[in-house]
Amino acid sequence: RAAAAYMKRLYDEFGDWNLALAAYNAGEGKVRRAIANTGQSDFWELAKTRHLHTETKNHVPAVLAATLISKQPEKYGISFVPEPTLEYETIRIDGAVDLAVLAECAGADRESLVALNPALRRAQTPPGAVTDLRVPLGFGESTLAALAAIPENERVRGMRHVVARGDTLSRIGKRYGVPVGEIQATNSMGRRTLIHSGQSLRIPSSGSRARMAGDNEVAPRKATRAKALTYRVRSGDTLYALARRYNTTPESIASASGISPERRLRVGERLRVVPGSRRAESSRAGKATTGSSGEAVTHRVRQGDTLWSLAHRYGTSVAALCSWNSIAPAAILRPGARLTVGFK
Repeated sequence: RAAAAYMKRLYDEFGDWNLALAAYNAGEGKVRRAIANTGQSDFWELAKTRHLHTETKNHVPAVLAATLISKQPEKYGISFVPEPTLEYETIRIDGAVDLAVLAECAGADRESLVALNPALRRAQTPPGAVTDLRVPLGFGESTLAALAAIPENERVRGMRHVVARGDTLSRIGKRYGVPVGEIQATNSMGRRTLIHSGQSLRIPSSGSRARMAGDNEVAPRKATRAKALTYRVRSGDTLYALARRYNTTPESIASASGISPERRLRVGERLRVVPGSRRAESSRAGKATTGSSGEAVTHRVRQGDTLWSLAHRYGTSVAALCSWNSIAPAAILRPGARLTVGFK
């Protein structure tokens, strides 16, 4: 909406959609100066001069081309199959709750809940607010019922707080209901109280610092007791590759290291890794779907298939599918490929 309103204002100023597109890319000041310096008010004439950047000169025809193609894709040899419609229901969550906890309540896997709620960038509902949460279709009432049985001090297994101007440890502790000493201990601060704007702090679950074992996801207790090691990133390393090497998950490494699972690794940075934290999860998933013979059930990928839709269809989880097929949760499924989707 903001982009559309800005485009309308640019059109009102320049009276031409091509100039409005150019101003959207380069800034209206740049386009004003180009018009004033050349005396030209036609984009195509301005594009012949040095007063617009190459990026802007290419931006306008690219948008026009995309518009033409979208109206008649078949004319340009382009075809596509729409993604299947997501099926979910919405429930209201009061206060901060970890998505891992909510996934347990819903009987789903954490990755599915994260995929349904991309706006929750910290993998939890925000404190002090009521949040509309998407859950798999048919699991709304049971999720709320299961959540009601969980004490409030066990609903968050650890979160992050980005220090804002004026924040103090005392204010932050009061906001999350966590003693200052636990925040200091969790962040290896000793007795220091000095914090600075933009700093990221790990906030332990209220009254239970032991839960901040470095893993913000549903994980077996034995995995959190395993001894963590420090790994120095080398060229070519990825979270997924390291997770496979140490038999853990990308989310576990990211959470323990205080980084986003989507962030690209920097050569030389140090990561905390808890080896073997995937074993119990894989074992649990296997027991849930393996019978006496243990024969793998395979699925041939069709157009439109996703890990979530396959997990829903075969009654398993995205995490199990990824483990059985050695792929990442964000992997693109190619039509014709064969996946293990369970055991019989």
